[in-house]
Amino acid sequence: MIDQTIAAFEFLAEEARKKRSMIMFPTSMKVIGVRAPNINKVARECWEAYKNYSAEELLKFAKELVKTNILECNLLAFELLWKNKKALRLIQLKDIEELGQNIDNWVTAVSYT
Repeated sequence: MIDQTIAAFEFLAEEARKKRSMIMFPTSMKVIGVRAPNINKVARECWEAYKNYSAEELLKFAKELVKTNILECNLLAFELLWKNKKALRLIQLKDIEELGQNIDNWVTAVSYT
């Protein structure tokens, strides 16, 4: 599912958006260049695929998204967790550390909170 998600982001990428993103919120992560409405579109598609999965499986998927070190995948991980309150309740300190490992600009900080 990770590869499919990245492919969806790459399909929706815009070079101009990528350049603006690197100016407006520089990051050490790879930036694909996807606008927020399109990130939300991918989030809806992922949610449809994952909404019937267990909270544990969703938390695992979110961690895998963060491990890609791709900005859009990080934002998606936080959005999916927000949609599943059971997954949010499962989060422990070690999970917070894993999920927050790439936070290095205002966009990721705001999305994480």
